[in-house]
Amino acid sequence: MEPTQATKDMAKKVIGMHEKDAIAAIQEIGDSYRIARRDKENFALTMDYRPNRINLEIDNDIVTAANIG
Repeated sequence: MEPTQATKDMAKKVIGMHEKDAIAAIQEIGDSYRIARRDKENFALTMDYRPNRINLEIDNDIVTAANIG
């Protein structure tokens, strides 16, 4: 299954946002999220692919990367 265009657009849009604002925006379109990395701490993630989930990387409360899956 492919991600929707809205999910693809959101993954781009959240880069540069504060963490809480990015999470609110993702949830507003009905997608889910998870934190993959915060500052220098990487979190263990499951290997399942979900086309409506955005994985966030956070540095100093700012989203620096966002990937679908």
